[in-house]
Amino acid sequence: MATLSPAAIFASATRQVITKYVNVANFVILVVDYLATLPSEISLMWSSKWSAAKVLFFLTRYLALIDVPTGIYCIPPKAVHVAEFVVFFKFLGGLEYGASLLPTVIGCMPLPPKSKDANTFLSILFGLILANELSVMIMTLIIGLIKYNDLRSPLVKIFYRDGFFYFLILSAISAGNITADLVGPPEYRFLIVL
Repeated sequence: MATLSPAAIFASATRQVITKYVNVANFVILVVDYLATLPSEISLMWSSKWSAAKVLFFLTRYLALIDVPTGIYCIPPKAVHVAEFVVFFKFLGGLEYGASLLPTVIGCMPLPPKSKDANTFLSILFGLILANELSVMIMTLIIGLIKYNDLRSPLVKIFYRDGFFYFLILSAISAGNITADLVGPPEYRFLIVL
């Protein structure tokens, strides 16, 4: 490995610390959301009968509390969606972590990819996710406009408004991942990948 200047080491460490702070902020938002909605969850979900919807609710609600901290500590997830597996596997083949230059500040350090193909594969993965998110958002909007346009229910309006903004934010995160991967330094490759 080539000798790095102290300025380069400091810049790399700063970018990695920023990435960790963003990841920890994401986890804090998750915990705050969990605590804010816990009373409603207790009154509405815990007392209801078990169903497929209830199982899915609890899986998505509580697995995130495991997955996000796991991602913060550089432990990669063990499973991915089948449609994304091939691209993700090719990307993982080029992914390497090295010993940290500042082990008391940062536990592990992402190394630059062996080739530009690794960044391209990661961008393709995020592009597939972005295409999926945009497809779901567009189909939902079309169905909502065609099927439920006549309904005056405030609940339906809230579902569509919130759902639209949810998918808009997911799409922005995927676009940000693509941008950070293609033009950012190696430490920012996983800036908003949670």
